[in-house]
Amino acid sequence: MNESEVARILGLIANPPNLREHPNEGDVPGNFQAWFDGGAIRVDTGTKTFLLADGTRILVLAPVMWLSVEIRCG
Repeated sequence: MNESEVARILGLIANPPNLREHPNEGDVPGNFQAWFDGGAIRVDTGTKTFLLADGTRILVLAPVMWLSVEIRCG
């Protein structure tokens, strides 16, 4: 994964496009609390998991005073 792809993913974490509480037709299926164009978000105690349509999983530790992100390409 190159730097521009990491920057794109960090942008999705910071500002998910068209964030919504209910899935639209064609959205990522599953047990999520929010959906956005190209992915979905599940919130668990201490973490947020982003699943992108291409299979990429992003784990964000929250709330913490520093940025902690794990990206697994799909």
